[in-house]
Amino acid sequence: PLTGLPGRTVIDAEIKKRLANEEKSFALMCIDINGLKVFNDSYGFLQGDKIIILVAEILAKCVETGFIGHNGGDDFVVLLTPETIDAVCQKIILMFDEKIQGLYLLVDKEKHKEEKIGLKVNPALTISIGVTINNEKQSFKRPLDIFDAAAEMMEHAKSLHGSGYYKKAEGEKAEG
Repeated sequence: PLTGLPGRTVIDAEIKKRLANEEKSFALMCIDINGLKVFNDSYGFLQGDKIIILVAEILAKCVETGFIGHNGGDDFVVLLTPETIDAVCQKIILMFDEKIQGLYLLVDKEKHKEEKIGLKVNPALTISIGVTINNEKQSFKRPLDIFDAAAEMMEHAKSLHGSGYYKKAEGEKAEG
């Protein structure tokens, strides 16, 4: 695989294991790169792959303890303790937004050399994170159920301006 991270089968097994341990709460983060299709159309899949690898590297740096998986395409999954959610989400968003700017500059310079008209294409790449928590207040039975809840939160995060995250459990919203 492109990122070297565990895929869907391992992700599901890890979630099942955590759901079976009813005494321990955990958070599921679904992470999506917004604008990657347009970026790929503009810059090519090789550059798009660099973005996917960059996100995997950012997650590895930001998630000190927890599980990181690559669900395929531009979708990632992180399992971690609920207490660390806000700090980890903010760190991921900050690092992504910083590092992506440097990549734009490099890619735009290369692309600019090839363009005869001098138009620069700079599709906005952002990151959206949806978080849901499995605990005594909100307990899930199957991996699909907790995935669906986190995906719903990710859709809320996508509606924010720029990169951001949205979490469910306490009913809080936070922007990056």
